[in-house]
Amino acid sequence: MSSDAAERSGVRLDAKLRGKKRRMRKLKIISGIVVALVVGWFIFASVSIYNPPQGDVEARTDAVVSLSPPPYRLPLAEELYANDRAPRLAISYVPVDPRHFNAEWVTAWEPAERYCEEATPEMDENISCFTPEEISTRGEAHSVRELAETESWDSITVVTSRHHVFRTRFIFDQCIGDSVDVNVVFPEPDLSVETSEESWGWYILYENVAFFKALYETTVGC
Repeated sequence: MSSDAAERSGVRLDAKLRGKKRRMRKLKIISGIVVALVVGWFIFASVSIYNPPQGDVEARTDAVVSLSPPPYRLPLAEELYANDRAPRLAISYVPVDPRHFNAEWVTAWEPAERYCEEATPEMDENISCFTPEEISTRGEAHSVRELAETESWDSITVVTSRHHVFRTRFIFDQCIGDSVDVNVVFPEPDLSVETSEESWGWYILYENVAFFKALYETTVGC
């Protein structure tokens, strides 16, 4: 091989190496940006899940809506209704199978059962129950949207658990939109969340994953 050919071959090799290095640098930069965004989002979402802003528990709206499961959420909804914060109380209710839950959980479900399964003449006609077609927060949002349209509600107070507020606000905003003013509140203290760090670690991880599921579902289904 002549010296000129060897020199040209060396130049091409150097150019390939430089091109490969540039691609690797770009890939590292892009990877770093993606990692930073993911970490930033996780921190933001985790803080929002662990310490969400409380809604207006003094607000008067057209209805109070208690999301399922009722044991930890219904008591606050009952309190708001009893204190005349709304003329209607709507309870999201899914019958519980005693075979799949412990006795304590089944017992905690009984107040909702009395409203939703033991209809008597003494029952308050302004308290109603609904079972969403899809047993999920999105399904509840769909049902509440239909109720709001039927009952001409302009505003609602939604009662959920503290760790669930961040996702609930997003789903209801996406599925109900601006037609109904949605005020999301939670009980304090929230007995649905134990005080151990292990429980909160689980809830934070679960809600982060569930939020991305909700992001997809509300994009295609709300």
